[in-house]
Amino acid sequence: MTETSAPFTPAQATRGQIGTNDLVLVITGMGPKRARSAASAALLNSDTSSKSSMCGGLSQSLAETDVVVYTDCLSTDSNQGRQQCSRQVTDRLASLLHSRNLPCTRVTLITATRVATRPKEKAGLAQTGAEAVDMESYEIISAAALAGVPSAVVRVVSDSVDRKMPNFNRAMTPDGRTNPYMAAAVCLIHPIATARLFSISRRTIQRLGQVAEIIFAADCYSDLSSQ
Repeated sequence: MTETSAPFTPAQATRGQIGTNDLVLVITGMGPKRARSAASAALLNSDTSSKSSMCGGLSQSLAETDVVVYTDCLSTDSNQGRQQCSRQVTDRLASLLHSRNLPCTRVTLITATRVATRPKEKAGLAQTGAEAVDMESYEIISAAALAGVPSAVVRVVSDSVDRKMPNFNRAMTPDGRTNPYMAAAVCLIHPIATARLFSISRRTIQRLGQVAEIIFAADCYSDLSSQ
């Protein structure tokens, strides 16, 4: 989600207003490549960027449906250095959520090129010092930094560190899209795991809706300085 005062709406984006905030919802798609492309287009004329979605937990201290805010981001690409989220925006969002009885945990994030579907994969990612994993945020934070835009990420944990998931990597195309036929096949091969995942996802999406309702209607984006 990008909050902007510029008269700009990139492709695959929807513009609207919540309270005093002029908002642009940008659908990045799945994976670093698509996130990089969408973020670069969306952030060219933005004043502030904040993003909310789902992530996987890499720490036993994070349970499913827990809310997290990122302090910094890593990448599984060893050629890319650590990216910092805006402390000013992150502090405001964390304080806002706590004030509405929706506590959140500050974590270091790592962005991966594939879905971490097994506890062993997550344990390997945790060795980097990351406490959560997703497939998009590093590229979005990087694009924001290049554009001089303060940015923050709020996510909800959709799968805990010990959760085994169907291997949806088999359904992903090289450009980060999902092949629906392959995805259906993966679900059929793992019916119990799929049913559990869908049940968790429903609860995660409900929590995500609560988060979005709070942060996108709040007056916490004004008077921000680029960091």
